Amino acid sequence: MSANYEFQLLAKVIEEGDLRTVIEEGLTTDSFGSAEARMVFDFLLNYYQGVKTRNLVPDMELVETHHPTIELPLANSRMTITALCQEVRDEHMRRRMEDVMHVAFESMEDNPAEALSQLSQECKTLQTATELSRDVDLAESAGDMRREYLLARDSTGYLGIPYPVGWGYHTKEGKPKMLKKAGRQHHPLNEQTRGMQDGEFILIYGRPKSMKTWLITDMIKECYWNLNCRVLVFSKEMTPQQLRTRMVARILGVDYMEFRNGMLPPDEEEEFFDLVEHIKDEEERLKLAVKSRGCRFTMGWKSGTVQSGLQSLQTKIEEFEPDIVFADAVYLMKVLKSGAGAMWQDMAEIAYGLKDMASCFNIPIVATSQANREGEKTKGSTMAEIAYGDTFAQACDLAARIIKTENDDGGVFLSVILSGAREIKLPGFRLEVEPARKFLLDQVFDSQRQIQAQFRAEEEAIAHEEEQAAKKVQRTRRLSHLRTNQEHPDRGDGVE
Repeated sequence: MSANYEFQLLAKVIEEGDLRTVIEEGLTTDSFGSAEARMVFDFLLNYYQGVKTRNLVPDMELVETHHPTIELPLANSRMTITALCQEVRDEHMRRRMEDVMHVAFESMEDNPAEALSQLSQECKTLQTATELSRDVDLAESAGDMRREYLLARDSTGYLGIPYPVGWGYHTKEGKPKMLKKAGRQHHPLNEQTRGMQDGEFILIYGRPKSMKTWLITDMIKECYWNLNCRVLVFSKEMTPQQLRTRMVARILGVDYMEFRNGMLPPDEEEEFFDLVEHIKDEEERLKLAVKSRGCRFTMGWKSGTVQSGLQSLQTKIEEFEPDIVFADAVYLMKVLKSGAGAMWQDMAEIAYGLKDMASCFNIPIVATSQANREGEKTKGSTMAEIAYGDTFAQACDLAARIIKTENDDGGVFLSVILSGAREIKLPGFRLEVEPARKFLLDQVFDSQRQIQAQFRAEEEAIAHEEEQAAKKVQRTRRLSHLRTNQEHPDRGDGVE
């Protein structure tokens, strides 16, 4: 009977394209008693977490192609995935209890006290497992460790949501440069972080007008358009309509000003109209293979209401059930309190509140904030340059300073400097940016020393150019004055 429920669950997942519910219910490969069911579940998980098939569930035909000897039943229309998960979980618990009691009965004749102690400890472990806790037992999770390692070895290497493809190495034609042995793109940030992990709070900060929102727009496009994620974008700075305009321009890869002003070339304009006509149909089509793909832009509830900040964001997360959240300009969020408080207290509540939400909903949250004026000097070398105190530095799992620079030809570059991160050796990298056409890797920094030296060299070069320009103006004025005196000597004498 247990195998029947297991196969019923797998058939239901494939039919509805909903593996996310099974993951949220806490089922793992070890939850299945049948070897055939474990094989199919492993296949579904690896497919679901692949870069090219992220958040997608294979259809029955593909499953049967990879596992021709395993015959799954027709999905039971009268049972939900949640109900089937409970049946599989209960049966798994029965098997565990039988094993525990068998061991206790075998040892109680020789040492009843030891058998009782062992039985008590095992029962506590089983009790913890039944509470859907997010605790991880090292030995009990051995199967999960094996699957995660094999996923990293054999497929993408990323267990989280990958950062944009353009941020990795690419050929002159702009195509991803692949690692032949691993069979995946050579992408320094993804290789170091394994993508944006569930429960992470990622902070992107910089001085005003340093293109922070444009940078996360590229990330939003990657998550929604390329990875089929449900993306919630929360902003108190730009309106949902403004963010939507940037997003569509980035999906199309067209010049932003031309798009915003309705001046696209005929071929790009036709591509835009085609997108508008079919984007809804594409989401409906994907529902046949995945629970749902979507992108929602929101400012939350109206300013001044009870829910205008963290509470509003939490409500939107509960409504939309996103895979990832982007919170733009979080320093403009409001906190719910009875009296007036200091700015640093508000920012502390926002910072820790965002981290708590990421952990509670088990999703990545990416936020943008400001760098303080001292950041003009430190340029990503320390998290002390994050505005509004140390709370954001303490709460976040990864902090990235954004610095915008331009070359003599007017080209725009964004340096992404990892001022704080766990288990990451990458100092940072630089992107060549042309909104909304491209965000492509231009340079990978070797060290913080190289980053600071490069900025100093650029500043010195700019200062030298300005100095030379000023001297040229002075020479021009001096020559002009001498020429005037030579042409009109009387006037010159008068001046003297």
